[in-house]
Amino acid sequence: MSQASATDTKEQVREATDIVELIGSSLTLRREGRQYRGICPWHDDSRPSLQVNPERQSWKCWVCDIGGDAFSFVMKRDGLSFPEALEMLADRAGIAHRRSGGSQHQNNKKRLFDVAAWAESAFHHALVEDPIGEPGRDYLEKRGITLETIKQFHLGFSPNDWTWLIRRARQDSIDTNDLTAIGLVGVSQRTGKPYDRFKGRVLFSIRDPQGRPIATGGRILPTWESDNPAKYINSPETILFSKSNSLYAIEIAKECRPPSGEPRTLIVTEGYTDCLVAHQYGFKNSVACLGTALNQSHVQLLSRYADRVILVLDGDKAGHAAADRALNHFLAGGLDLRILSLADNLDPCDYLQQHGRDSFEDALQGAPDAIEHKIRVLTGGTRLDIGSHQAAQALESIIETIAQAPSLQKGGDSEYKLREDSTLSRIARDFEVPETSVRSRLLELRASRENRRDKSSELFTNSDQSLNLTIQDAWEQELLEILLQEPEAVLKSAEAISPNELGDSVAKKIYLTAIEFAQQGTTPNFACLITAFDDPAMKHLLVTLDDRGRERGGSDLAKQLPDIVASIKNRKTKHQQQHLAAAIKGKHLGEEQKLEALTEIIAQEKKRHQHPPH
Repeated sequence: MSQASATDTKEQVREATDIVELIGSSLTLRREGRQYRGICPWHDDSRPSLQVNPERQSWKCWVCDIGGDAFSFVMKRDGLSFPEALEMLADRAGIAHRRSGGSQHQNNKKRLFDVAAWAESAFHHALVEDPIGEPGRDYLEKRGITLETIKQFHLGFSPNDWTWLIRRARQDSIDTNDLTAIGLVGVSQRTGKPYDRFKGRVLFSIRDPQGRPIATGGRILPTWESDNPAKYINSPETILFSKSNSLYAIEIAKECRPPSGEPRTLIVTEGYTDCLVAHQYGFKNSVACLGTALNQSHVQLLSRYADRVILVLDGDKAGHAAADRALNHFLAGGLDLRILSLADNLDPCDYLQQHGRDSFEDALQGAPDAIEHKIRVLTGGTRLDIGSHQAAQALESIIETIAQAPSLQKGGDSEYKLREDSTLSRIARDFEVPETSVRSRLLELRASRENRRDKSSELFTNSDQSLNLTIQDAWEQELLEILLQEPEAVLKSAEAISPNELGDSVAKKIYLTAIEFAQQGTTPNFACLITAFDDPAMKHLLVTLDDRGRERGGSDLAKQLPDIVASIKNRKTKHQQQHLAAAIKGKHLGEEQKLEALTEIIAQEKKRHQHPPH
């Protein structure tokens, strides 16, 4: 199979994949001119260092010095081999392709998704259709959860029986090991026997953004609380589920569309029931945490579907601490965060049932931005004694929080910049200090963070040796830089210099591939070449070569080719002459052989001077 035909499927997948949408599903990207920038997930990035180029469908982190195309991004992000990345992106694009032997991991994962869906259906049937589920139905009714909500969210019930699910699985030929793999079945350390992990609980099906069941949350029924002190439990970490990367009801909330001109908003609650009742009252853009603090991964997930997040947390000290921790992550991700503490420290479920939809809507509309919330918490809602130690500490804490947000480059998010400017002015006014002093301190803190980041990124860059693929010969590197900008000149270049005349093996491989494409009638441009190579290191090198070629600029780059070709040939000739001269001076050649070597040197010199560089 030819190189060109071997890349047909890869090229189809590449063309069907929007790299901005792909990377934007994992990171918050902001447009800067014709490019996009985002926080790099692979180093401590306090300012956007990862650049996405939609024109050539590539990405690069300038600090880590890594980059490539859609395939290499998925390989790096998810730890996949190239065949697995190709399969995943092909499935994502709806492109049929031949499954490779390396896809066993994906096949196993698909089977586990099917088992999770089977279990969700079994639990749901037990709750809705089976008399055994009556305790679960009674509990949910008392909590105000309707049958419509039970069905929409696939709520379930696990009877107070150690082997109920295991017996059902055997009846339906489901492997118990698969139930163990997705966290529904545990194994007793004392007896070594399997048992139903969620026995005696109302179950909340946790789904991924695509709507596939991946995990379960369970609430022990009050009748059986004495048997199990853990009121709520979630599935353990599995091949399908990571608590730090999941949010309850995200598959429904992400589909909400705001009125025209309004920001996309998600409401984050603390509990399953809070989220369900919010949906019942019409707040379909509600999600819930899974018993863990919001982290950077959660922020990245939220940023795919929202421009603004309203965090509804308990108003106690623990709630304030959780909000403060979350604030740093949201600022680093550039998301607009509002924080709402409901009256009387009620949770959303109780608040909605006591005060109704309109009151909750008003509370959401009045939720202060996160910085304002922090100011209120630090000051206790009262005016501080200006100049006191407490006021100085509060001011420093607020500025330190703002410094968590990345400094914006030219062309960055103007809306965020306006919001930050307004906040700084308000702080200066409230604390009666010069605004210039506040801004100066903010610059100092950001500079300190960036210095720490630069030091850590130096260590990171040196640690990833697998991507340090370079071309040792400067002339050969320049040849490829120009050909990436002028791919139509490849065949003409091949007439002047063959791949075998290149000394660097990496350069030779790229050059030979480009020539083969050109000979088969395919323009060997950047997109074509980066798709041809599966190795992430080669993809990264091509991005670097293309960047350097673009920096050369100009419309007459092809005119530089003759000089570069001549330089490569002259270098090779000089090496040959040095070898011949050393042989002439040595004692191993006879007089006749020395004369032949000298004649060869003279002939090479004549040929070189007959064809000088243009």
